[in-house]
Amino acid sequence: MILFFLPTILTAQSKFDTVSFEIKRKNKVIGQVSATRIANGAIELYKVDGNIDKGTLLVNTMKYKLYVEYRYGKLYKSDLKIFVNNQLHKDTQIISNGNNYVTTIKGGRKKEFKKPITFSSVQLLFRAPNRVKKTFSEGKLRYREIFQDDKNKNSYSLGDSASHIDCYYQYDQGRLVLIQIRDIVDFDLVEK
Repeated sequence: MILFFLPTILTAQSKFDTVSFEIKRKNKVIGQVSATRIANGAIELYKVDGNIDKGTLLVNTMKYKLYVEYRYGKLYKSDLKIFVNNQLHKDTQIISNGNNYVTTIKGGRKKEFKKPITFSSVQLLFRAPNRVKKTFSEGKLRYREIFQDDKNKNSYSLGDSASHIDCYYQYDQGRLVLIQIRDIVDFDLVEK
């Protein structure tokens, strides 16, 4: 999908950023995640690929594919697919039609909303959310609150409320070095 858009934005002025993480569970590497950001003027493209190939109790394999496109500082479209044990587990799309967004889950259920999306979860991989209070989740298709740690200004947590936190982000000089996911299966993403 990203290759279709590359010729239209790739120029000598294009800026590329890539980050890579190991996925760890109980200090054992079970997979990896790589993400790329390409920016050129008013267009930003994000591509994230991840996989778990050393099973856990509930998951033998998992593949994660996310494509996000921003235009003029606003989310234009997003496409997320997650495969668990080779079966499609999550399939979400977001597309702007100019005045609002249409979200689709697994090709069926649709929802529209108008609030512009100017910051979404994929951007957390590339920059600390300084002064950002909410992020739009491409997977959950809703806004989630961001809380900055009072003791460590380089740490942020993400959740539906202050009492329901499930992600922790640690930055070092603006660069993401650790994500801790606390959900059905707990795991960490550690910068390579």
